[in-house]
Amino acid sequence: MILRENDFSIIQENLNSFLSICSKTKAFIIVKVPDESVFDTVLSNLESCGAFRSGLSKHRVMFCQYPNGRVSMVQQLQPHLHVELDAEGVEFVRSKLIRQNVTTLENMESMLQDNTEKPVN
Repeated sequence: MILRENDFSIIQENLNSFLSICSKTKAFIIVKVPDESVFDTVLSNLESCGAFRSGLSKHRVMFCQYPNGRVSMVQQLQPHLHVELDAEGVEFVRSKLIRQNVTTLENMESMLQDNTEKPVN
């Protein structure tokens, strides 16, 4: 949603929406990584884009190597809402977790704009 998969740089066009989500929710971010060697890069990029100043907690940045790992984390967290970058990600999570509320980043943006007075947990 906010980090490119190949080099974990910030996706600038998603930054404002991501920071808004961080400021209005108790957000967790699950990053698919090849191995532990990129953890510091991910955390540094999130720090430099202002994610932690906007409300994202470092202990809520989670890492996995495989898509099924992400699904397992979502299942354990049992969030009120899970946000994926695109419809393909939404369908993958929905296929594994039938009762999970899953949406795209674009839909989440409109939900936050419509509901700015109530925080989303």
